[in-house]
Amino acid sequence: MWFDFRLTLQRNTDRLLQMKRRMYVCMLAAFLFGSFFAISFCAAEEDLCAKDGIAIKNLTLRSDLWFSRDKGNYTLLSRHQVTRIKPEETLEIFSDLVCKTLYCSDPPTYSYYKSLDKDGDCTIRILPEANLTDM
Repeated sequence: MWFDFRLTLQRNTDRLLQMKRRMYVCMLAAFLFGSFFAISFCAAEEDLCAKDGIAIKNLTLRSDLWFSRDKGNYTLLSRHQVTRIKPEETLEIFSDLVCKTLYCSDPPTYSYYKSLDKDGDCTIRILPEANLTDM
């Protein structure tokens, strides 16, 4: 009789452990499932730079760069000066006073500058030798 009681107690303990294991597996599966959907919603990111534009800072050693926004007026781009480009704009940077020689041969579109912004802080810098990098 005592043996039957111990056997019943052992079975109940085994069932309880199995229920706990199933509960933990279900909780883990729910957590992974929830994380998967949370990450997929976050991955569909919006363009955070679209409202204010991307800041482009002149960190070259030259103070004779010029830029034109949407093929409009030409403006001097001094050293350490920051200008912004918005999604609907183009920004061409020139290295001569008559604004015929492009300093950067890359396409002057917003999407190109946005592709250089790896950390998402909406800032790009122009370095010597026409290198455009993330700031």
